[in-house]
Amino acid sequence: RCCLTRWFKRSKSFILNMRKYIFHISKGVTLAELMVTVIVISFIMIGISTFLAKGTDFLRLNEAKLFVQRDARQCLSMMNKYLRQAKASTIVIDKKGKPPYSRISFWTIKDKYIQYYQDGTKLYQSVGKSTSTLHTKLLTDNLQNVSFAYPQTDNDSIIHISICLVKVPHPYIKGAKALQLSIEKVRIMN
Repeated sequence: RCCLTRWFKRSKSFILNMRKYIFHISKGVTLAELMVTVIVISFIMIGISTFLAKGTDFLRLNEAKLFVQRDARQCLSMMNKYLRQAKASTIVIDKKGKPPYSRISFWTIKDKYIQYYQDGTKLYQSVGKSTSTLHTKLLTDNLQNVSFAYPQTDNDSIIHISICLVKVPHPYIKGAKALQLSIEKVRIMN
């Protein structure tokens, strides 16, 4: 108990002395101190704003990557589902528009006529009971290239699908693109 009271008296006297010292000396701020403080705070704010801008760019780029991956997965899943039901003898791979081998058309076992084709940066699916009554649906508008091919010329029961999707996350992020290349082989069941 005796040590505690001595320590308390010492700390109390130290605090009182520091108060006297601080209030006695600092009656104001000099211009040099103010300028140094402003410069230090401005450097800190520049660092924080740069960090936030880079973080936002990173977030937008990752969102674009996830969007493109999800889009590619959904397109391939849909094509895979219907191509498995296709009649192998009715499959036609040809060119519609600019890229070669960018359209595939076929009849399914349920007598539906289906075609997938690229038009610019869009991938379409057309479904109908005949070639004249087709209902067209947009699958994606971030397409760079789609191609259909037979990996083996002697085997018409396997189709190779290659799809490449691109998305620019934001116009002010220069040179950044989210790119997804997906390749799948589909076995025709009929």
